[in-house]
Amino acid sequence: LPFYGTGKETHKRDWRRLANEFIIQGLLEQDMQHGSLRITPKGQAVLDGEQVFVTQAEVPIRVAKPGELIHDATLFEHLRTLRRGMADEAGVPPYVIFSDRTLVEMATWFPQSRASLLQVDGVGQHKLERYGEAFLAVIQAYCQENGLKEGVKAGSAATAVMPRKAGGRRFEEVGEQYVEGQSIERLMAFYGVQRSTIINHLRTYAEAGNELDVRRLRADSQLSPEEQARVFAALAEHGTTALRPTYDALNESVSWEELHLLRLVYVLMDGDVS
Repeated sequence: LPFYGTGKETHKRDWRRLANEFIIQGLLEQDMQHGSLRITPKGQAVLDGEQVFVTQAEVPIRVAKPGELIHDATLFEHLRTLRRGMADEAGVPPYVIFSDRTLVEMATWFPQSRASLLQVDGVGQHKLERYGEAFLAVIQAYCQENGLKEGVKAGSAATAVMPRKAGGRRFEEVGEQYVEGQSIERLMAFYGVQRSTIINHLRTYAEAGNELDVRRLRADSQLSPEEQARVFAALAEHGTTALRPTYDALNESVSWEELHLLRLVYVLMDGDVS
């Protein structure tokens, strides 16, 4: 901002959204140790007027009613646009291609293979062969652009709901939704928080005596198996109470959020990570 006090008319919620967008686009970077933000060279170029910052309008996230799927509204609109084009070309109503319910499931679970797409209600072998490749291409491109992973559909659509329990504590909500198959990325989008916040909720959930799938947690790490092994070795040497010694031992090459995630894995497995 060019002048002190500029932006007071903008709501705090909107500034949070913009800050997240700045981080995503590499204009700001977050200090995971202290929680502060700092401007990157790319961000300074925007401030100096050398580059332009462009963002999409915010798509509000609704709280689901009981039995309703929580889906990615932006992806849902992309899929509706694709469906409308196919329907117009074939001269049929859009629901003949896929129903809204089917598109909602696609925008909930992010299926990225033919086998996964077949698990979506309303997708049979015939429609998979006829329309599957086009819809998969849209989903895959969107997930790659936004860093989203394929979700886990556990049995039926009923397990996809993300209800808020009356009086429930946030870490319990997050933990139960993760256990039911929601990905860390979907939980981030639903609650509008950073990845590190979801990881902290999962840690609190586990410390309260609840079980988590350690294999899923380990798969959620963005590090290779070799890099994970280095982290586990450092944790074994320096302990899990404080992460700073491990961070320093790894020459600051592993992010704080990865250390928090892998510490959780290490503790849950009692150090037996072989």
